[in-house]
Amino acid sequence: MGFADNYFVRFQAEPAPDSQPVPNNLGLAVVIPAYNEPDIEDTLISLLHNDDPGCVTDVILVVNAPDDDSKQSITRNLTDFQHYSEFANTLDHPFIRLTVLWKTFSKKYAGPGSARKYGMDIALDRFNRINNKDGVIISLDADAVVAKNYLKAVYTHFQNNPKQDAATIYFEHPYQEDDDPIILYELYLRYFRHALQWSGYPHYFYFIGSCFAVKVSAYAEQGGMNRKNAGEDFYFLNKIELNGNLGECNNTFVYPSGRISDRVPFGTGPEVKKIKATGSYNVYSIKCFELLSRVVQCIDNSYGIEKSTYNDLIKAFPEPVITWMKKIYLWDHIKDAHKNTTGKKAYFKRLYRYVDTFKIIRFLNYASETLYPKSDVTQESAMLADKLGIHYEDNAGVSLLEAFRLHDRG
Repeated sequence: MGFADNYFVRFQAEPAPDSQPVPNNLGLAVVIPAYNEPDIEDTLISLLHNDDPGCVTDVILVVNAPDDDSKQSITRNLTDFQHYSEFANTLDHPFIRLTVLWKTFSKKYAGPGSARKYGMDIALDRFNRINNKDGVIISLDADAVVAKNYLKAVYTHFQNNPKQDAATIYFEHPYQEDDDPIILYELYLRYFRHALQWSGYPHYFYFIGSCFAVKVSAYAEQGGMNRKNAGEDFYFLNKIELNGNLGECNNTFVYPSGRISDRVPFGTGPEVKKIKATGSYNVYSIKCFELLSRVVQCIDNSYGIEKSTYNDLIKAFPEPVITWMKKIYLWDHIKDAHKNTTGKKAYFKRLYRYVDTFKIIRFLNYASETLYPKSDVTQESAMLADKLGIHYEDNAGVSLLEAFRLHDRG
């Protein structure tokens, strides 16, 4: 009996499409969804040139399309599938096994979430067949390339951090010029993650579909990947962060594409398109995060308090913040956490599971609309860098981005 048998029964996940034997030393599986991707070859070459991680690695390429897609698009994707299937059949690699799959999804569920889930479920099935619950599934995109030590660094990271359920992987979007729009978008990603941490809010992480890995045991326990058309990475990592242990693997590189795209309603492609059109990017003001810091302090002082003390605490906040607290029924959930836990650690884990990242984003949106309007990302990032003691040359986007990158690598 495999460790994930219940997952496949409970979630009616699809079985593996082949019955090839699974090597006992399978340790990694890299899942790559691909839809109308011109650069798959670059992604595969970067993996094939990797250092030996010390285990067999499955690379699962899921070429996919909506079932109502145009004939031209279906033909193009089928051509990719046939081309890379032939390549996989002739591949003789010392530690990488390439599997190429073709899958169409209904219009309702078509997108990177469904393709990622399909490939990850297949990876889980293969680990389940050898009962290796410590195997690691890596999420990558077909327009990203990786460093030479990528596989080894990820595999070693989980060996050295056995209590971590998942980890984000260090990334840098390539750029050619100092005014490349991807610079401001990546700066925003780093600003948002570090501003959350600076505020004291306990759940902060990068959310990029091509830059994370998860242990198969945690993947099964958390119900697997979702099928969302966009933001599937955020939803999944948020679930891991709230219920498990999410770390960071910062000693290797993923180079995701910063191209303009309309394939999904939000994410890198659409945001880069906006930046290119306007030449700027407005983000949550640092004052919103300062206000969030006060909210976090209020929550952190809530253990064992009475309603009257709570009312006194929230009086110090601006009216919009008090309104937000009422909208999310914060006091009711403070009572619930007191009633259903014993000890501070369990209390705060339960309470912050309710005050999750989605609620914090709604708070930041509400604070931006009512108190502190959004402002230029370079201006806000410079103020955050000053608070964190991050040295930067000037207020230009490229200088600030490189400073935050160095901070993360360090």
